[in-house]
Amino acid sequence: MKNILYIFAAISIISFTNFCRSNNAEGINGKIKPISQKKINVPEPSGLYFNEAKNTLWTVSDESSKIYNIDFNGNVLNSFSINGFDLEGITFLNDTTIAIILERTREVVFLNISGKEISRFSLDLYGKPNSGIEGIEYNPNNEHLFVVNEKSPSLLIETDLKGNILSKKKIDFAKDLSGLCYDKEKNELWMISDESKAIFKCSTDGKVIQKYEVDIKQIEGIAINFSQKKLYIISDPEETLYLFDLP
Repeated sequence: MKNILYIFAAISIISFTNFCRSNNAEGINGKIKPISQKKINVPEPSGLYFNEAKNTLWTVSDESSKIYNIDFNGNVLNSFSINGFDLEGITFLNDTTIAIILERTREVVFLNISGKEISRFSLDLYGKPNSGIEGIEYNPNNEHLFVVNEKSPSLLIETDLKGNILSKKKIDFAKDLSGLCYDKEKNELWMISDESKAIFKCSTDGKVIQKYEVDIKQIEGIAINFSQKKLYIISDPEETLYLFDLP
């Protein structure tokens, strides 16, 4: 009888362990809620970047074709126009060099801090014009760029600074991809999905580590202050900046 009980207990422990492993593999960590929100004076904001040196945020507008520097209350500190349309993402290579993306033309544009264009390149990607590249981040560890393609298909792309595609991975854990943020210390990516209403922490080869659901309409940009453990999300139609504690 004791042997039977021991066997039953062992089976139960193994089953529970496998259940936990399965859930961890899925990386679903529940829903997170913002601790504050601020309206911003930017039409249809898309893309978000936290500038640690200046302690400000940067975003772009696909409606006005402008780049905006904003504070954490949503106030515009500076802005300038870009030669292009359908702006969707922004990152910094250093204190004086900005990179943005133009979705429909699949272009990455480099500018100085005053908005003067330095150079640009096109990515050899196909698909519907409004389902193109949506997010960009710079990896200072190897001087490469991460770019995400929205959908049809959703892709995680790594390029050098000349536009040569070094890797391209199809993403199937989300309905679409609408932005990303890079953690240079942990070498991890944070991606967001507008249609899935979720934030995904991933490895740089596109494998999900954790997933967090958010009840916000059309999230289009993500930025993180890792030292302060704060996460920022921007909504396009609501023109609102949301603040979260970093989960």
